[in-house]
Amino acid sequence: MRRSRFVGVFFAAVALVAAANPVAADSRDIDQGQLSFFPCLASPVPKGSVPPAPGPGNDGAVPHICFVNWGAAPGTPWEASTGEWILFRQALGPHESMADCVAASYTISVRFDGAPAVFDAFCVQTPFGWFKTVRLLTQPLAPGTHTAALTVTSGSQTIQLSQSVTVVGG
Repeated sequence: MRRSRFVGVFFAAVALVAAANPVAADSRDIDQGQLSFFPCLASPVPKGSVPPAPGPGNDGAVPHICFVNWGAAPGTPWEASTGEWILFRQALGPHESMADCVAASYTISVRFDGAPAVFDAFCVQTPFGWFKTVRLLTQPLAPGTHTAALTVTSGSQTIQLSQSVTVVGG
């Protein structure tokens, strides 16, 4: 029963992240409340990368950015252009309060192109509850396919998510 609840909650969180407005990139570079941006989805229409507006918390270091949801369906056609920063993201939860979110015991690891990667994790409130958000922000990448893998353990449950993005000359 506990595993079913964990899996159900996890997939609810994935749905929330997939449908929610995008979160902002690393707070060192972008003010979280002042910038929304588009997914790094491959499509026949021109890329929708958004240049961030200057403001508190945005030092202008991220000229173009898009996001990838770790919890999206496997095989989602993610695509970014050279020169774009890419934000990989996942929400864990929900939790009833910020205290519950902070106290939640997760062991989290992130790998990018097979190597351990630095990420951040913090609690955010949504209309659906409190979620621990895990983010990996990449600088612009060379053309090719790049993969980010997320492993989350909570108690005896471990979930592994991986998404690949194709970077094309832009």
